[in-house]
Amino acid sequence: MKLKQTIAALAGAALLAAMPMSAYTYTAFAETDAFYTGSDASGQVETFTSGDYTYSLLTGKEDASQQAACLESCTSTEENLVIPETIDGYEVVALGDNTFMDNTTAKTITIPKTVIGTGLYTFFGCTGVTEYIVDPDNEYYEAVDGILYAEDQTYLVQYPIGKNPTEFTVPDKVYDIGNSAFAECKSLKTVTIPDSVKQIGVWAFAGCTALTSVTLPSTMTKIEDFCFAYDTAITEFNIPDTIQTICAGAFAGCKGMTAFKIPTACTTIEQAAFAGTSLESITVPETVTEIGFSALGYDLDENNQFVANPDFTIYSTAGSAAARYSIDSENDNHFTFVQISKEQTTGDATTRPNIEGVPVNNHTISQEDARVFTVIKAVILALIGVAIVALTVVGVVLSKRKHAASDASLPGASAPAEPEKDDDKEEQA
Repeated sequence: MKLKQTIAALAGAALLAAMPMSAYTYTAFAETDAFYTGSDASGQVETFTSGDYTYSLLTGKEDASQQAACLESCTSTEENLVIPETIDGYEVVALGDNTFMDNTTAKTITIPKTVIGTGLYTFFGCTGVTEYIVDPDNEYYEAVDGILYAEDQTYLVQYPIGKNPTEFTVPDKVYDIGNSAFAECKSLKTVTIPDSVKQIGVWAFAGCTALTSVTLPSTMTKIEDFCFAYDTAITEFNIPDTIQTICAGAFAGCKGMTAFKIPTACTTIEQAAFAGTSLESITVPETVTEIGFSALGYDLDENNQFVANPDFTIYSTAGSAAARYSIDSENDNHFTFVQISKEQTTGDATTRPNIEGVPVNNHTISQEDARVFTVIKAVILALIGVAIVALTVVGVVLSKRKHAASDASLPGASAPAEPEKDDDKEEQA
């Protein structure tokens, strides 16, 4: 197995097995750019512990004497969790990437007026929270119906998963749905996303195991990493023609998915995008120029390792990225490839194209190409015939020359000339 494949497989398994984690603090709003993170020369963040919290210090960019705290983790088991305004004398201005990750005991979380930034997955896995509460004096966050918003309600930061909704309509005002905003909301069956939404964050709807169908607005151009991963009940997905990139693991583990239409605007399908689905075939437009490792035709075994599905079929045009991907021996891809016309790739990719093909070494070519191959084969055979005749003629000529040489050595034939004698050697004798 090639090194490239080994590395890709290990990376892919890690992507699919691991929950979102990050070692560095990320803040969502420009106001926190007034601070440096408290990292050392190696990039590691120095942390301190006080009560239930671990925190790091942020240092002012313009004033090095100005310091504030970013809460990195919390061990509190309080049901009504109130984030402090200060800790050890430092004002709490930010929440880290994983501050409350997998906190299943909290029912409410109150955010003070001092907080101006949150991390990548601050509330990921807070499945018991029924309400987020924000200090009315906070200028950056607000809560409506228990839902955490920012930027004048245009950014939906986090939905309270503990409310156990079966359906939800994203408000028309929302522009951005945050990372892991609905992750692990196992009761959610349907979600309506308005045209105002232009971006949905990574892991936003991951693990929503009751979600059966999703319709994305035409304002979107990308489906982020693991956005709908492990949504095992999804059977259909209505994707707009505007989507250009399907990111890593976007639909990984969606076991119920049996059909998917890739739009013609799509140019990139990243690593493991459809790994672990129930797709048996897919049509890939020729506009797709990049397909990542294990993106199509791969299942997941009990150890979360990638396993290629030998019966998977890919439909696309000759010379396309999909054609190359299907026989990428470096990554042990040996999928059945069916060549179709450009027009057929723009049709319904959930249905096998109505095309008769001729199998060739585990691949399939169209009847038109089969006729071309037949002509080529006939020409090759004719050339082989000509070559055989030529070799026969050459053999006869060589044979005649050999016989002529033999006749020259028979009795009566002229003897070969005697070598000239060396006069000097005779005088010495």
